[in-house]
Amino acid sequence: MPAEIISCELVTHPPLRFVGKRFDTYPDWSEAWVNGWFDIIEQTSEIAAINEDSYCVLRGNANGSDVYYLGEFCVEGSKVPAGFDYADLPASSTVIAYIKGKIEEVYALTADD
Repeated sequence: MPAEIISCELVTHPPLRFVGKRFDTYPDWSEAWVNGWFDIIEQTSEIAAINEDSYCVLRGNANGSDVYYLGEFCVEGSKVPAGFDYADLPASSTVIAYIKGKIEEVYALTADD
C-alpha cells in the first residue's frame, strides 16, 4: 500500500522561525538522521507548539528557483545552530497534512536491505 494522506488540518500560527538545512533539491532525509540535525536544532532552538514532534520539509522560492529546508518550526527569534539556515515566517494560516506509509515512501528514502 503506498503512502497516503490520512488527514489535513488548517492551523493558524503566530510568527515562526523554521530552522534547518537548506537544499536546492528535495533533501535526503538519511543525512539528517546520520548527522543528528534534529537533535542539534532541539538543543539550540525553542521548538514551536505547532511542530508537535514533527520534522518537516519547507518548500519555498528564492529568485525564481525552488529551495527546500529540512528542519523544524521554532518560536520566532529562536537561536539558529552554527551551520544551519532559517526562514522567518509571518503569522498566517497553514495546512498540515498527516501522512501514513512506509518510511521510504513518505520521505523519498531508499530502504537499506
